[in-house]
Amino acid sequence: MKNKEIVKAIRLQKYEANKEMYDKSAVITLGMLQAVIEDYENANEVFPELFPNNLKYAINDFLDGFYKTKGISKEVAEEHHAIAQLFTNFKEEI
Repeated sequence: MKNKEIVKAIRLQKYEANKEMYDKSAVITLGMLQAVIEDYENANEVFPELFPNNLKYAINDFLDGFYKTKGISKEVAEEHHAIAQLFTNFKEEI
């Protein structure tokens, strides 16, 4: 086995040991990124030294690539959107 294959097998074993936690973390992270990207872009307009373009581009590229190339099911995308909506609702209450 090559080193990359070993690392991948270890990650899979770790995931299998606690699927629920890792799945939940992934869903929350994707939803949160969807919810905050607009605010990040707004902050970047006036505070680019604090909110750099490279991070804005990385987030947008990641989200675009994730949904376009990963074959995400409608149900999973809706779950991410629901999490994003929770963050959006929270932002509106602040």
